[in-house]
Amino acid sequence: MAKVLITGGYGLVGHRVCAELMSDSDVKHEVVVVDNYNDYGVIPENEMEYTYRARKAVIGHVKDYNVDICSHDFDAVLVKEKPDIVIHLASYPRQAVVNKNPQLASQVIIGGTINVIESCKRHNVKRIVLASSSMVYGEFDDGQKETAICKPQGTYAIAKLACEHLVKDSGLDYTIVRPSAIYGELDVKDRVISIFLIKAMCNETLKVNGENEKLDFTYVGDVAKGMAQIINSDKTINETFNLTKSHSWTLYRAAQIAVSLAQSGYIEVGDKHPDFPSRGSLDITKAKKAFDFSPRVDVDDGFRLYYHWLKNSQFWYNYITERKKL
Repeated sequence: MAKVLITGGYGLVGHRVCAELMSDSDVKHEVVVVDNYNDYGVIPENEMEYTYRARKAVIGHVKDYNVDICSHDFDAVLVKEKPDIVIHLASYPRQAVVNKNPQLASQVIIGGTINVIESCKRHNVKRIVLASSSMVYGEFDDGQKETAICKPQGTYAIAKLACEHLVKDSGLDYTIVRPSAIYGELDVKDRVISIFLIKAMCNETLKVNGENEKLDFTYVGDVAKGMAQIINSDKTINETFNLTKSHSWTLYRAAQIAVSLAQSGYIEVGDKHPDFPSRGSLDITKAKKAFDFSPRVDVDDGFRLYYHWLKNSQFWYNYITERKKL
């Protein structure tokens, strides 16, 4: 058993990683959460309050700290808790959010990562696991391997790649993971699948930016399971892994599934968004070999799980009901 500190532990991925580590029947790790409840300036207060409360309920009791990773207080947490492993998930979550305030976002992503690394070095943390992004590759087609040359586009992707280099240069044992287009229950409504499903349920228009643009949509539970497997394997030390479903779907097809599930909504196809590179699926052969990574949930099933959760959530039921009245 190891003591694992998770930054961003109440985030979409973070809370599922916490739950996974605490419920592992083979190795039940001691988990500590650091989270500063960031709304990134784009998420309504009532939605954030509901979402964090619901995520905490999934985890159950865990020791936590309301601390900014960029502050000196983070170092004090490591002094007190003495974790063996730090899983660093705290970050601005995606390019669209970063673009609203790139200066602040860069300070949090890069500056926060530097602060986490330096604290880990001072307090003898055995390993840091960094959540990067498939966005570091830039434009790519299906079958992208970890060995591909990274050509990031935009502040978010460039900052994420910078964090990878900082971790590799730290002298710490590390593992870097590159997920893609994560979705699932207890997400906020400004991510693409959340937008599609909620708009469809509200009988509104789903705007598809590029009919043939595609993503490697990955269910949050599969990512969380993979990250738990990573810290239980010595074969993952000082390695980088794609952590995705490894199956690309077009945005148009994703919108169609959302409309089909909700039995309402309309699809409007526009031009490709200029801020986002064209992407395909990622190759996960390396992760399969190293720690038997085997994502279980395909898009059809994952969207259905998320849809039924939204349908049965009192918060989202109220939101959708009010939107339909407009």
